[in-house]
Amino acid sequence: MKTKAKSVVALFLCAATGVSLMSGCFSRGGEEPPPEHTHSYGEWITQNEPSCILDGSKYRKCEGCGNIERQIIEAIGHNSDIWLFDDNSHYKKCVVCDENFQEENHNIKDGKCTVCEFEEVKLATVLYQLNENGDGYVVAGAEGEIVEIPEIYEGLPVTEIAASAFSASEISTVKIADSVTKIGSKAFSMCKKLKKIEISSSVTEVGTYVCWGSGVEEVFIDGNLSKGAFRECENLKSVSFGSNITSLPEQAFYLCPSLKEITLPKQINSCGQYAFRESGLEKVKLCGDLLGSVPLDTMYIFYGCKNLVEATFAPTAAKLSYYAFDTCSSLERYIVEDGHPNFTSYNGIIYSKDMQTCVKAGHGIKGEVEIPDGVLSLSGEQPFRNCKNLTSVILPASLTQINNACFSGSGIKSINIPDGVTKISAKAFSECEALQNVHLGAGVTEIEEGAFSGINLTNLTISPQNEKFTASNNCIVTGYGTQTCTLIVSNAENEIPSGVTEIADYAFSNKNFTTFVVPEGIKKISRGMFEWCEKLESITLPSTLTEIDRYAFRGCSSLKNLTIPSNVKFINVSAFEKCTGLTSVTFENKTGWTAKKNNSTDAALTLNLDDSAANAKFLSETYYKYNWKIS
Repeated sequence: MKTKAKSVVALFLCAATGVSLMSGCFSRGGEEPPPEHTHSYGEWITQNEPSCILDGSKYRKCEGCGNIERQIIEAIGHNSDIWLFDDNSHYKKCVVCDENFQEENHNIKDGKCTVCEFEEVKLATVLYQLNENGDGYVVAGAEGEIVEIPEIYEGLPVTEIAASAFSASEISTVKIADSVTKIGSKAFSMCKKLKKIEISSSVTEVGTYVCWGSGVEEVFIDGNLSKGAFRECENLKSVSFGSNITSLPEQAFYLCPSLKEITLPKQINSCGQYAFRESGLEKVKLCGDLLGSVPLDTMYIFYGCKNLVEATFAPTAAKLSYYAFDTCSSLERYIVEDGHPNFTSYNGIIYSKDMQTCVKAGHGIKGEVEIPDGVLSLSGEQPFRNCKNLTSVILPASLTQINNACFSGSGIKSINIPDGVTKISAKAFSECEALQNVHLGAGVTEIEEGAFSGINLTNLTISPQNEKFTASNNCIVTGYGTQTCTLIVSNAENEIPSGVTEIADYAFSNKNFTTFVVPEGIKKISRGMFEWCEKLESITLPSTLTEIDRYAFRGCSSLKNLTIPSNVKFINVSAFEKCTGLTSVTFENKTGWTAKKNNSTDAALTLNLDDSAANAKFLSETYYKYNWKIS
């Protein structure tokens, strides 16, 4: 009882003096009480993350006394603004947890749900007619948008869809039964509402232009088609193939601008010309070999695909049908996938598996290219032909061979031929209009016909160790300083250096000059010497001339007048072929001329060459395939 009384007294004293029991101990001996404590909390720490449907929790702790404060983190709730639906109900799918929520039955009004986009399916009325044998039905058309073709109608199989059955109709969906084996020409053409179609392996015969101009966006094909199957399907984005399709017909996907990528499976081994002409393709993958003579049967498959930048070959595409991309001017890179038995790719260019042969670059390759050291050959596949955006190629010291037309028509401006190269093959650098700087290495001993035709040399250097060729005023000559000095390649001014007695075949072909004077001392206009000089209007031939060889002036369409010197005794076949502008040819020696076809057993024709206009027609039209000579 005494203790209790003391407590009451103490409580009274605390109240009277304003001292709180909660603030600490009573002061003793006149000491001040300790100050009141204020919590100093740290950052909130999440203990349990909230989910879409469950609350989480967090806490924080006082740094002074260790007191812990806790709070609830409310569930975040499902999140989606999009209604999905099936035939019975609509619902939302949470973008966070992928769970469905708010599922409820459709609220149908006038055939449509007022909440989602569901519409009641109203099947079209399909129209039928008996086939010729009376043992099955042919689908002739339909009234409505959603078409389901059954396997059986009135006890007989449905085996065929007639030509133009649905052409330009309002159908939006079609399901074709497996009993159907034939689909007629233009059956689904111009069906603008049709978005998807599947042609299964049960269909063994498909007519031409089956879906031409339709609105299809997605296609599955498991059987062979006919010409123009999906031509001008502007919305077509996705094409997939089953295991039974082995070929694509010509114009199959011609003018399909929305088609960006395609993979041709291994079993597709042939494509008709223009199969993907002017489509929107950007990437193509070939898993099999496209058969046919190269390049004629394949080179136009992707004709006009100006957006195509990448072509990939799977290991199963053993032959590499790169000629299929021969007209794709924007193709920047080839990719050969790992594991290919014969080829590989490096920096977008195809090489042999052992990296000793450079095989093929895309026509759209740009800028400077460096061929890796160890490469021995630029292949006969003309790896850089018509690469217009190519400016320079650095050839490795290991290179020994440059094959035919390797750089023909490319945009290169300079070339350094390594010392190990012994032969520059025919037309290797022909029509390289930007090529002005050339260096020939020590080992070059042979330059074949037309190797540098159509170029404009302004800076030529030849290794001092080269024993065959000499640089003379930026012209390549052989036999320099001898009586048989031959001009091999002329300079940008199309000069014939002094001392030259002979001119190599095709030396001036594809040049752009308008007039030309062949100097005295030259005895022969060599084969193709002025071939395709389309701007050449007049030429002066020397009195020393005795022979005009085959194709000498072929394609010189601007050449109008010509005088044949009296010493000329022989004009070879096709020397003036396609000289369409030739109106007058004067022979200084008009007598003794005969004309005879090559290998013909017919007697030679005796020619009367008094009429210059008739002579022009004889040379360029009537007898251009004949050998002309003075007996």
